[in-house]
Amino acid sequence: KKKNYLPEPSWLAENKITKENHKLKTYVSATSSDLIIAWEKAAEKARLQIADYLEKNVEGLVKSKNEEIEKLITLETNKIIGNLRISRSYIRTEMKDSLIGYTVYLEMEMKRK
Repeated sequence: KKKNYLPEPSWLAENKITKENHKLKTYVSATSSDLIIAWEKAAEKARLQIADYLEKNVEGLVKSKNEEIEKLITLETNKIIGNLRISRSYIRTEMKDSLIGYTVYLEMEMKRK
């Protein structure tokens, strides 16, 4: 028997970070049998992607291994990630082997200075 599932959202660009108009956007998805866990996993994935991007693209490249500079960068990154917000979300349910599964798709963005 053919099962009809909703397609992925058209705005999804999995594992990608885009820059537009002083904003960074990340697109993630996560699946679980528990909707809340799927949502939390997707949000955590987005935070990690943004943190990784910021770490690799530190403005004003710091080559020094000075501990004070590293601490300052870490604090600044934590402050910036606090700016992260959900701009779009989409939830898809699927039935597999008589079990319901949820896939949460998130587009999250944060403003850049």
